[in-house]
Amino acid sequence: MKHLRKIIGILILALSLSCLQPSHSDEQENPVPPKPGLGSLLKLTFQINPLSQTVSLKSQAGPGSERVGELSAALEPFQGSPEGYLFAEGVVFIFLKLEGTGLKKDLVNIKVQITDLGSDSVKPRDVIMLTGGTEVIYLISGFIQKGLPYYDYGDFYAVDRARIFNSGSPSSWLWCLAFDLGKLDHPVEIKANVQAELPVPRNSHAKITIQPYLNNVKTDSVTVLWETDQESDSVVYYGARGSRLEKSIEGSTERYQDAGLSDPLKPPRFNLFRHQVILRGLKPGRIYDYQIRSCKNPSPVYQFRTLAEKPASFRFAVIGDTRTNDQAHQDLINRMTQFDIDFYIHLGDFGDNFETEMRRNFFRIEQPLASFVPIFPLHGNHESELWYKEYFALPRNSSEPALNELCYYFSYQGSYFIFVDSSQQMTPDSPAYLWLQSALSKAYADPARNFTFIFSHSPYYSGYNHFYPAGPELLQYLAPLFRNYDVSAGFGGHIHLYERLDVSGKPFLVSGCGGAPFYMEGENPDPFLLSQEIFYSGETVESKIQEWRYHFLLVDVGADDFEISAYDKDGVLFDQVLYHK
Repeated sequence: MKHLRKIIGILILALSLSCLQPSHSDEQENPVPPKPGLGSLLKLTFQINPLSQTVSLKSQAGPGSERVGELSAALEPFQGSPEGYLFAEGVVFIFLKLEGTGLKKDLVNIKVQITDLGSDSVKPRDVIMLTGGTEVIYLISGFIQKGLPYYDYGDFYAVDRARIFNSGSPSSWLWCLAFDLGKLDHPVEIKANVQAELPVPRNSHAKITIQPYLNNVKTDSVTVLWETDQESDSVVYYGARGSRLEKSIEGSTERYQDAGLSDPLKPPRFNLFRHQVILRGLKPGRIYDYQIRSCKNPSPVYQFRTLAEKPASFRFAVIGDTRTNDQAHQDLINRMTQFDIDFYIHLGDFGDNFETEMRRNFFRIEQPLASFVPIFPLHGNHESELWYKEYFALPRNSSEPALNELCYYFSYQGSYFIFVDSSQQMTPDSPAYLWLQSALSKAYADPARNFTFIFSHSPYYSGYNHFYPAGPELLQYLAPLFRNYDVSAGFGGHIHLYERLDVSGKPFLVSGCGGAPFYMEGENPDPFLLSQEIFYSGETVESKIQEWRYHFLLVDVGADDFEISAYDKDGVLFDQVLYHK
């Protein structure tokens, strides 16, 4: 009871504050009239009985729902109000939750419009926004349209994305409508409509917050991604180098509500927009110019090169664990731009996390390379799996949906590149193990295969104990796969050093110094750990060299051999190994 009185006290205080706002009962000109929308998506009827102090809600789909799908409305329990409403001092508080239960499209500017207050002088108060576990109440002023108030409810994800971004719920927002009943002594009905709009591009207002970067390059296509702060067209202007840039077909836009960029006193809005366009029908080995123009300030004109059809050799780069030292990270990226590479691989741990500002910082530093050279990344333990999948477009070649873009592979000119998410369980019969076995088997069966490279964030071999989620005992399952399917070399990060190991004549490298703080600097490899790896793998394992330098790798691949070169941030070549098949 004490808790209930406290809730009522807060509500009454909120109402007293709302009296400082212009009353909804006064006719006011709304300086920004609502835009034409989809019509009524949902019709609401609140049946209020002040004598029995009860409220019920009826709803039915409006005609606009035929275009975008279903909304639902319910009275939602809130702390001291298990029924979803409260009566106090002549005011009824109705706790309302809208959900996009079957939306096919994202919706913006969702509003609850009161259409009928009855004839009993019921007066609406300002709508009150509540969030689940708090007793702090914020007032959100509506505006008057034809003498009746509109209340702003914010934006909604389509249902297939809503549960991902709202912690399992189609909607994460709870609202409180308040009506002054005065001395009303009989039941009354209040009617309302739920209206919304589809997103509309605002190209002249949108700013690029992440410059375009390249994913999933092939001989005839490439994927271009970028981020803006407002809704804009997902279009790329591109053409063969030196020719006129033509407009691509419309790509896709994913919208996000980032709380860190939001005003907590206002309804939830889409404030991040990730764009993706696949450019198809390209020519092998051709240089193309491209530009983003659907924004206030167009991007510079960038270039990319598709993969060649039959090169005599090719080169790729590897970097890992760029983490916290931005200057070292930037120095390495600048060095990498000095080499002609077909694509580059990031072994994971882009920053301390992959949230908004860290994500933007990562792409800002990588931009001199990533806008020109396609990146193939790995999911590290410092990346949210959700945002990693949202901000990269990678090959999807797993029958297990949960593994797509975490585990993937591609082939190029007789070399297979296999990427394994280290956080996956890798015991026999686990989905990731079966996927890896299938990918290695496919590569091994290809008569044109020259080499198979395997990449993981956590290395499979190292003299330094920093494994996750399991230790060297995994090698009893993985080493036979590597051996039977002839893995040529392995690359891992996670341990913040450079280490090259010889595993029965095959090079396995740890490249975890792209900007992360050094780990176990100056210490020798652990002989006991190496003996465990020998025991579990059945291989000879020797740690050949260890260095604590910020570095990246260049891998030059020919038909019969490949050479791995390690360069530090000053451009010094400090290690090199040549492998002949």
